[in-house]
Amino acid sequence: MATTSMKQPRLFALKPHGKEHTPIEELILAHKLPLPEQEYRFAVSIGRDWRFDYCWPDLKIAFEQEGGGFGRYIVVEGGHERRRGQSIPLKPGTAIRVGGRHNTGEGMQEDAIKYSYAAILGWMVVRATTTMIRDGVAIELLLAAFRARGWREA
Repeated sequence: MATTSMKQPRLFALKPHGKEHTPIEELILAHKLPLPEQEYRFAVSIGRDWRFDYCWPDLKIAFEQEGGGFGRYIVVEGGHERRRGQSIPLKPGTAIRVGGRHNTGEGMQEDAIKYSYAAILGWMVVRATTTMIRDGVAIELLLAAFRARGWREA
C-alpha cells in the first residue's frame, strides 16, 4: 500500500522569520539528520486521517512527541479517592493530575490503533515525551531508528 501525503510537505527548516525551533527540531538539526516532513498523513490508503508529528517518508521513520499526556494539576481541599473498592481520604492541598488525551481510555485506545497500523504499514515510530527530549533519550532513539534503516552519520 502506498503512503502518500495529500499536501505539500512542510519542512521545519522553513519556519517564518522570528520563529524558533522546538527542542526536538534543534536536536534534529544538531545531529544533521535529514529534514523531516511535518503533519504527514500516513494511512490515507486505508481511509484514515492519521498524521505523524515529524516523519521521513523515504525511510518510513516517524517521530511522535507525546504532548499533553501529563494533563494538569488540580489542588483539592478535601474529599476521598476510591482504590480497589476502598475510600481513601485526601488531605487538604492534595494535587491531582487530570486530563490529557493520551491518559484517557479512549485516547490510549486510539493511539494503540494508530501505532499498530503504522507498524503494519511498515513505519518505525519513535515516541517520546518532553522529558525524553530534554534528557537526550529521544534523539538517541531517533538516531538508532535511522541507523537501523541504513542511514550513516556525516
